[in-house]
Amino acid sequence: MDILQNNQPMFATLILAAGKSSRMGVPKWSLAFDRHQTFVEHLIQVSQRAGSKEIIVVVNIEDQKLFDKHFSKFPMGVKWVINEHPEWERFYSLQLGLRPLMQPLPVLVCNIDHPFLEVTTIQTLLSLKNKADYAVPTYQNQGGHPILISNTIVQDVLKTAETQIHLKIFLQKYTQAKIAVQDPRILSNINTPEDYLHYFPKVKAFSNQ
Repeated sequence: MDILQNNQPMFATLILAAGKSSRMGVPKWSLAFDRHQTFVEHLIQVSQRAGSKEIIVVVNIEDQKLFDKHFSKFPMGVKWVINEHPEWERFYSLQLGLRPLMQPLPVLVCNIDHPFLEVTTIQTLLSLKNKADYAVPTYQNQGGHPILISNTIVQDVLKTAETQIHLKIFLQKYTQAKIAVQDPRILSNINTPEDYLHYFPKVKAFSNQ
């Protein structure tokens, strides 16, 4: 139950963005969060503001050139990993993204289709430092995103030979801590243009490609 090793909010961030976004029509990481940032830039910036020591972004091989062009120079402390098999789903992306981490830290796992990350949500999850193996934010008793996994889980994921386990099933053997937050957007799931326009009706640009 080592979500935090001490009283300092030390953690790493993993952003899973390797899906093919077939329903959206453009890579979700490239969607405009506001007039200045894409989804992935917003997640990076909020994680850095909260004190993330390392940030890993996993993208698929088809998006690599576009991703390279968009991020000709990555912010300090951010790395990206290519998933050549996005059809193997999220657990494989999780394994790929955890491999380059340099420190034995708890990891904030963010999905690109859940872009509404707030520093206060991260701090709330970090407050559960010694309560469980992983922490989940809730709104009106419904579990949302992101989740914070302990270094114990990180190491177990890396040791697992299976690449296509559903993360929810994998986590069943670990202790869970839930904590209520006041942001209903932790339940959001942006998969289609309709979803995007519902949450971002005032953002002029559909995508910042």
